[in-house]
Amino acid sequence: MIENGTLPHTPSEEMKPSESRADKSTKKLHPVDVVFSAPLLAVCYVAAIFLGNLIGYRSDLLMLVYLLCTAAVYGLMMLSRNTLTALCKWLLSLPLAYLCFQYFWETKFALRALNWMIPGYGRQSAGGNSAGLGQLLLLTLLCFAAWLAGLCYQPKNMQKVLRLQRMLGGIWLVGTVAAALWLERQFPPYEAVIAAV
Repeated sequence: MIENGTLPHTPSEEMKPSESRADKSTKKLHPVDVVFSAPLLAVCYVAAIFLGNLIGYRSDLLMLVYLLCTAAVYGLMMLSRNTLTALCKWLLSLPLAYLCFQYFWETKFALRALNWMIPGYGRQSAGGNSAGLGQLLLLTLLCFAAWLAGLCYQPKNMQKVLRLQRMLGGIWLVGTVAAALWLERQFPPYEAVIAAV
Protein backbone atom coordinates (compact mmCIF):
# COMPACT_ATOMS: atom_id res chain seq x y z
CA MET A 1 0.00 0.00 0.00
CA ILE A 2 1.27 3.46 -0.99
CA GLU A 3 1.05 6.16 1.68
CA ASN A 4 1.80 9.84 0.93
CA GLY A 5 3.26 8.93 -2.43
CA THR A 6 6.03 6.71 -0.99
CA LEU A 7 6.47 2.98 -0.90
CA PRO A 8 6.68 1.35 2.54
CA HIS A 9 10.00 -0.15 3.57
CA THR A 10 10.16 -3.88 3.98
CA PRO A 11 12.19 -5.45 6.84
CA SER A 12 14.70 -6.84 4.36
CA GLU A 13 15.45 -3.36 3.05
CA GLU A 14 16.30 -1.94 6.46
CA MET A 15 19.73 -2.54 8.01
CA LYS A 16 19.96 -2.58 11.76
CA PRO A 17 22.68 -0.39 13.33
CA SER A 18 24.31 -3.41 14.95
CA GLU A 19 24.51 -5.17 11.58
CA SER A 20 26.07 -2.08 10.01
CA ARG A 21 28.72 -1.87 12.76
CA ALA A 22 29.48 -5.58 12.46
CA ASP A 23 29.92 -5.25 8.69
CA LYS A 24 32.38 -2.38 9.11
CA SER A 25 34.23 -4.27 11.84
CA THR A 26 34.93 -7.17 9.48
CA LYS A 27 36.60 -4.92 6.91
CA LYS A 28 38.85 -2.57 8.88
CA LEU A 29 42.19 -3.13 10.61
CA HIS A 30 42.12 -3.61 14.39
CA PRO A 31 45.47 -2.25 15.69
CA VAL A 32 44.89 -3.24 19.32
CA ASP A 33 44.45 -6.89 18.30
CA VAL A 34 47.61 -6.69 16.19
CA VAL A 35 49.75 -5.12 18.93
CA PHE A 36 48.54 -7.66 21.51
CA SER A 37 48.89 -10.79 19.39
CA ALA A 38 52.10 -10.13 17.42
CA PRO A 39 54.52 -10.37 20.39
CA LEU A 40 52.86 -13.57 21.55
CA LEU A 41 53.14 -15.12 18.08
CA ALA A 42 56.85 -14.27 18.05
CA VAL A 43 57.61 -15.55 21.55
CA CYS A 44 55.38 -18.59 21.11
CA TYR A 45 57.26 -19.84 18.03
CA VAL A 46 60.85 -18.87 18.82
CA ALA A 47 60.77 -19.97 22.47
CA ALA A 48 59.33 -23.33 21.42
CA ILE A 49 62.41 -23.97 19.27
CA PHE A 50 64.68 -23.83 22.31
CA LEU A 51 62.36 -24.95 25.11
CA GLY A 52 61.06 -27.82 22.98
CA ASN A 53 64.62 -28.96 22.40
CA LEU A 54 65.27 -28.81 26.14
CA ILE A 55 62.12 -30.82 26.91
CA GLY A 56 63.10 -33.32 24.22
CA TYR A 57 66.23 -34.24 26.18
CA ARG A 58 63.94 -35.69 28.84
CA SER A 59 61.01 -37.04 26.87
CA ASP A 60 60.04 -37.05 23.20
CA LEU A 61 56.39 -37.48 24.18
CA LEU A 62 56.42 -34.39 26.39
CA MET A 63 58.15 -32.47 23.62
CA LEU A 64 55.43 -33.48 21.16
CA VAL A 65 52.70 -32.42 23.60
CA TYR A 66 54.44 -29.08 24.13
CA LEU A 67 54.76 -28.47 20.38
CA LEU A 68 51.09 -29.31 19.82
CA CYS A 69 50.06 -26.92 22.60
CA THR A 70 52.30 -24.24 21.10
CA ALA A 71 50.69 -24.67 17.69
CA ALA A 72 47.21 -24.54 19.27
CA VAL A 73 48.03 -21.24 21.02
CA TYR A 74 49.60 -19.93 17.81
CA GLY A 75 46.43 -20.73 15.87
CA LEU A 76 44.25 -19.17 18.57
CA MET A 77 46.22 -15.92 18.45
CA MET A 78 45.97 -15.85 14.64
CA LEU A 79 42.16 -15.86 14.77
CA SER A 80 41.01 -12.38 13.79
CA ARG A 81 37.99 -10.34 12.81
CA ASN A 82 39.24 -10.22 9.23
CA THR A 83 42.10 -11.38 7.01
CA LEU A 84 43.81 -7.98 7.03
CA THR A 85 44.18 -8.00 10.82
CA ALA A 86 45.44 -11.60 10.78
CA LEU A 87 48.09 -10.78 8.16
CA CYS A 88 49.23 -7.69 10.07
CA LYS A 89 49.58 -9.77 13.24
CA TRP A 90 51.88 -12.19 11.45
CA LEU A 91 53.89 -9.52 9.62
CA LEU A 92 54.56 -7.59 12.84
CA SER A 93 55.55 -10.81 14.59
CA LEU A 94 58.44 -11.40 12.13
CA PRO A 95 60.79 -8.61 13.34
CA LEU A 96 59.76 -9.38 16.93
CA ALA A 97 60.63 -13.05 16.35
CA TYR A 98 64.07 -11.97 15.16
CA LEU A 99 64.64 -9.98 18.35
CA CYS A 100 63.45 -12.93 20.43
CA PHE A 101 65.79 -15.26 18.54
CA GLN A 102 68.68 -12.88 19.16
CA TYR A 103 68.16 -13.23 22.92
CA PHE A 104 68.39 -17.02 22.78
CA TRP A 105 71.33 -16.87 20.38
CA GLU A 106 73.35 -14.30 22.31
CA THR A 107 72.87 -16.12 25.63
CA LYS A 108 73.97 -19.42 24.00
CA PHE A 109 70.76 -20.88 25.39
CA ALA A 110 70.81 -24.19 23.50
CA LEU A 111 74.42 -25.11 24.26
CA ARG A 112 74.21 -24.11 27.92
CA ALA A 113 70.90 -25.97 28.28
CA LEU A 114 72.50 -29.13 26.91
CA ASN A 115 75.39 -28.89 29.38
CA TRP A 116 72.94 -28.22 32.20
CA MET A 117 71.01 -31.38 31.37
CA ILE A 118 74.16 -33.41 30.73
CA PRO A 119 77.06 -31.90 32.74
CA GLY A 120 80.36 -31.94 30.87
CA TYR A 121 78.73 -32.74 27.51
CA GLY A 122 80.58 -29.98 25.67
CA ARG A 123 79.52 -28.88 22.21
CA GLN A 124 76.44 -30.22 20.49
CA SER A 125 77.08 -33.29 18.34
CA ALA A 126 75.96 -33.90 14.76
CA GLY A 127 73.26 -36.26 16.05
CA GLY A 128 71.98 -33.59 18.40
CA ASN A 129 71.87 -31.07 15.56
CA SER A 130 69.86 -33.50 13.43
CA ALA A 131 67.36 -34.08 16.22
CA GLY A 132 67.06 -30.33 16.73
CA LEU A 133 66.47 -29.82 13.01
CA GLY A 134 63.72 -32.45 13.01
CA GLN A 135 62.04 -30.78 15.99
CA LEU A 136 62.28 -27.38 14.27
CA LEU A 137 60.72 -28.79 11.11
CA LEU A 138 57.85 -30.36 13.07
CA LEU A 139 57.22 -27.13 14.99
CA THR A 140 57.25 -25.10 11.76
CA LEU A 141 54.78 -27.43 10.06
CA LEU A 142 52.43 -27.37 13.06
CA CYS A 143 52.57 -23.58 13.33
CA PHE A 144 52.10 -23.21 9.57
CA ALA A 145 48.94 -25.33 9.76
CA ALA A 146 47.77 -23.18 12.70
CA TRP A 147 48.66 -20.01 10.76
CA LEU A 148 46.69 -21.17 7.75
CA ALA A 149 43.67 -22.11 9.88
CA GLY A 150 43.76 -18.80 11.71
CA LEU A 151 44.04 -16.90 8.44
CA CYS A 152 41.15 -18.66 6.72
CA TYR A 153 38.70 -19.15 9.58
CA GLN A 154 36.78 -16.24 11.07
CA PRO A 155 34.78 -17.17 14.20
CA LYS A 156 31.16 -16.09 14.44
CA ASN A 157 31.39 -15.16 18.11
CA MET A 158 34.57 -13.09 17.97
CA GLN A 159 34.05 -11.49 21.38
CA LYS A 160 34.46 -14.84 23.14
CA VAL A 161 37.55 -15.55 21.06
CA LEU A 162 39.05 -12.17 22.00
CA ARG A 163 38.47 -12.83 25.70
CA LEU A 164 40.09 -16.26 25.38
CA GLN A 165 43.03 -14.75 23.51
CA ARG A 166 43.65 -12.18 26.20
CA MET A 167 43.36 -14.68 29.03
CA LEU A 168 45.14 -17.73 27.63
CA GLY A 169 47.54 -15.72 25.49
CA GLY A 170 48.59 -13.57 28.42
CA ILE A 171 49.17 -16.61 30.63
CA TRP A 172 51.16 -18.37 27.90
CA LEU A 173 53.32 -15.30 27.22
CA VAL A 174 54.12 -14.61 30.87
CA GLY A 175 54.72 -18.30 31.58
CA THR A 176 57.05 -18.74 28.61
CA VAL A 177 59.10 -15.63 29.33
CA ALA A 178 59.35 -16.49 33.04
CA ALA A 179 60.43 -20.07 32.27
CA ALA A 180 63.08 -18.95 29.77
CA LEU A 181 64.53 -16.34 32.13
CA TRP A 182 64.55 -18.72 35.10
CA LEU A 183 66.16 -21.54 33.13
CA GLU A 184 68.81 -19.25 31.67
CA ARG A 185 69.88 -18.37 35.21
CA GLN A 186 70.29 -22.06 36.08
CA PHE A 187 72.55 -22.89 33.14
CA PRO A 188 76.35 -23.02 33.50
CA PRO A 189 78.22 -20.00 32.09
CA TYR A 190 79.23 -20.25 28.45
CA GLU A 191 82.88 -19.74 29.34
CA ALA A 192 82.79 -22.75 31.68
CA VAL A 193 81.24 -24.89 28.94
CA ILE A 194 83.93 -23.94 26.43
CA ALA A 195 86.72 -24.41 28.97
CA ALA A 196 85.54 -27.97 29.63
CA VAL A 197 85.74 -28.97 25.94
